[in-house]
Amino acid sequence: MSQQITIYRYNNNIIVAVVDPDDRSAQDIGIMRGDTVTLTFTSYEFFDFKIGDYCTIYGNKYRLNRDAVWSRNWKRSYSYTLTLEGQYFQLVRAQYLTLNANNNFTEGKFTLRAKPADFLDLVVRNMNRVFPSENWQAGFVIDADFQQLDFAGETCLQALTKIAEAFGTEFLISGNKISLITLQPATGVVLEYGKGKALYNVTKNNQDNYTGIITRLYAYGSSKNLGDNYRSGAPSLRMADSLYIERSIAAYGVYEGTIYFDGSNGTQEIYPHRTGVVSAVSANDTFIDSAIDFDVNTQLIPGVTAKLTFNTGLLAGTIFEIHSFDNATKTFVINPNTSSQTITLPNDDLRPAVGDTYVLTDIIMPLSYVTAAEAELKLAAQKYLAARPGPVFTVACNPRYFKANNPPLQLGGSLVLLMADANINRPIRLMGYNRSLRNPYLFNSLTLADTVVPQVPAVKLLNSI
Repeated sequence: MSQQITIYRYNNNIIVAVVDPDDRSAQDIGIMRGDTVTLTFTSYEFFDFKIGDYCTIYGNKYRLNRDAVWSRNWKRSYSYTLTLEGQYFQLVRAQYLTLNANNNFTEGKFTLRAKPADFLDLVVRNMNRVFPSENWQAGFVIDADFQQLDFAGETCLQALTKIAEAFGTEFLISGNKISLITLQPATGVVLEYGKGKALYNVTKNNQDNYTGIITRLYAYGSSKNLGDNYRSGAPSLRMADSLYIERSIAAYGVYEGTIYFDGSNGTQEIYPHRTGVVSAVSANDTFIDSAIDFDVNTQLIPGVTAKLTFNTGLLAGTIFEIHSFDNATKTFVINPNTSSQTITLPNDDLRPAVGDTYVLTDIIMPLSYVTAAEAELKLAAQKYLAARPGPVFTVACNPRYFKANNPPLQLGGSLVLLMADANINRPIRLMGYNRSLRNPYLFNSLTLADTVVPQVPAVKLLNSI
């Protein structure tokens, strides 16, 4: 069942070759681990393939981003091996830049405090900067609180990986649409092992990033906005009812672990805070937040200057010391920020505006905000413990079953793995697959897991031309 592949020239869409892939030719694709095609074939004709030549396979566009490999045979034929890459690898070709003072994308080393949609928007803008005809777009995006991330010369792929890790989610490339969310729709597919069933081989392994089982997790947040008297002098945010949470203790016993949600090591930062909104501006350094529900003056830490950081607006990411707060009028006055050698903020061009959001730090937040942060910490800990790397199942598929039933496989989708003699009957996600180019019903392997299966070599397929 040969599927002919037509390869086109990158700059004029002229057909370069129409080839018959051999049995080794396959598509390999997975969540956050690449999208490649290995195309091998033999021809009596010599083809002068160029970088950028492309083809369409199973509805996806693949490009030749490295030189074709070939050998001349004694039978006067040529054996070719082409490694083609999908849209996922377009992200390697664009730098993650931000705008300079002249509104041009030139700055590769910067700090950005933003929500997931804002980080992703910058990825999309950079992709369209480099590939203006491809119309890159944002797809589904999680909503989460502001985080501050540092970037220094990353590609859009590296930046997207950092963003996904920071917000505890995944990214998925579908055509030219980027989603920053963990998608796991129920597909209704049941893959059963056995004669005449969907699977004829099942292999179970640990994930590459498996660091051991955890059944008792100690979880802590950041030290911000707590003060010296928080929970008898505790230095970091804690959960309200216990220092730890547990899972599967009865089945496995106690295996302890610790996680800090303090913004380090790719974790989100959890601490008591309130996102304020500027409701009026009377001067460059003076604004009102009419909705603030406490007196900042009663929450000050002795010997520490209270600060605020703008999340959005022209001053986004900039930290200011608070000069004064008038609780009667809800008015803030901020001190100038002179950390830059070239500019003092705020000024006539860069100043607060109505609708800008900000967050207060280096104060003691009221009890209601502490309670809310402790509850948020517990939810984050439960999510982390539930998402700990579990086993990875690699399964070989029965092409006759797939041709007869054509199960709707979807990356990230949840299906059921059934293997009666091993007592396996569980939901699990499809994280990747290797599919023959000669037979669309022949899936050489499926990768099944509960969480993303890292594949560092695939992410690092960078090409030097």
